[in-house]
Amino acid sequence: MSFSKAVFLFFTLCCITLTVSAQRELQYSILSSGSLIYQYQEIENTDFALNYTEKQTDIGFHLNWPSLLVNNEKGNIHEFGISQLFIQDEDRPIYYEENGVKQVTGTRMLKSGIGFVYAYSVKLFKNNDHATKFFIGPTLELNFNYMNSRPYASNAFAVTTSNISLNIAAMPRLQSDLNEHWFVDFSIPVSLGFLNLEEITVQNPNFSANEQKTGSFDLEYFRNRVEFRIGVGYRLAKHT
Repeated sequence: MSFSKAVFLFFTLCCITLTVSAQRELQYSILSSGSLIYQYQEIENTDFALNYTEKQTDIGFHLNWPSLLVNNEKGNIHEFGISQLFIQDEDRPIYYEENGVKQVTGTRMLKSGIGFVYAYSVKLFKNNDHATKFFIGPTLELNFNYMNSRPYASNAFAVTTSNISLNIAAMPRLQSDLNEHWFVDFSIPVSLGFLNLEEITVQNPNFSANEQKTGSFDLEYFRNRVEFRIGVGYRLAKHT
């Protein structure tokens, strides 16, 4: 599936979801949030005579893109958001001198990515009209990444990497009203399955177009990744 087709499919599904709910009483909200993420992974490396396991632990906090929350008449929530959106140009030339001749190596890398999030949260305790409400439901996160690396050395080849990933999670959620419009939102997305499809193209003219490409598909269950998300939301006027 191409990048443009995947983006078109995502927005089509979003439009269908909103259209189906069009005849219902809807409550729209804007949510601004941040996430604290802990991730641990072990990578086995077998590089010639070296056999070792690399252990990585990452802890970080980042701000998320604002998302749109749509509450239906049952109190359930549809959430639409952007997980990532970036374009980055990294130029890393390395200059050195060999036998009195100036040389240059290193790479120039162009990176870009876009991602989307959809979550459906079912309200627990339907008769609960208190300020604090509990929800649970599935979350889908679809990301597209592209990287083009062009070396300065004449004996190296440009490499293009395309990546599509899908993270499927279960997310308990808590919302607590501050007043009629403002509320606090706290959620913990728990990853159930992670799918990753990657294609690498080494632009070596000695090989055919098909031989230049290699692909991989990875499926991981229950990743060693924990995310705590907290945000502040604002309810807009109801649409009937």
